[in-house]
Amino acid sequence: FGLPGLSNVTNLDLSMSVDDDQMSRTLKEISRMNSLRDFTAKFSNSDGVNPFVVHEPLELPQVQSLRINTILNFLIEDESSGFKRSIFSSLFFPNLVHFRLDIEGPDYTYVDEVDWEEEHTCNFYFNKEINRIFRHIDQFPKVESLYLNIISPFGDHHNSEVRTELSVPLNMLPSLKDLTLQSNTRFDVVEPDRS
Repeated sequence: FGLPGLSNVTNLDLSMSVDDDQMSRTLKEISRMNSLRDFTAKFSNSDGVNPFVVHEPLELPQVQSLRINTILNFLIEDESSGFKRSIFSSLFFPNLVHFRLDIEGPDYTYVDEVDWEEEHTCNFYFNKEINRIFRHIDQFPKVESLYLNIISPFGDHHNSEVRTELSVPLNMLPSLKDLTLQSNTRFDVVEPDRS
């Protein structure tokens, strides 16, 4: 990120672990890329090695299009949720217009956020992951289009009755005009729970 040529970069596609020990430095350098317009970030889950970090608030006013890809992990020893809350609590996109969010569910069938009602029925909840990303009312004030893609780990099981539940934080997107929801299962949209 110290290369002078990066000041001209308009499109950045970045993959990082949420507990990367260079995360604060990387985010700060990205905020200084004044020509950056399109930003794609894929966050992989923590391996539990690095200590938790609170990141300083950063604005990325130059970014107009943002795509975030994240994967859920519900294992008890996984600390990814705390890292994600810390990262997204620090990021503000005052001029962002287009936002795409891809959330993938893990291939775990024994965790508490998966509710097996019967032998072939499953409810899968993405609400907490969405709440880890939408942290502040002024985080995305100018977003006009939101594309929300939910990928359930059980969506390809054609013999199962699978339903996904998600909350869409419309109250956090005061300028929203276009909303696209995509899921590989049937889904229920519920009011956000901010508790």
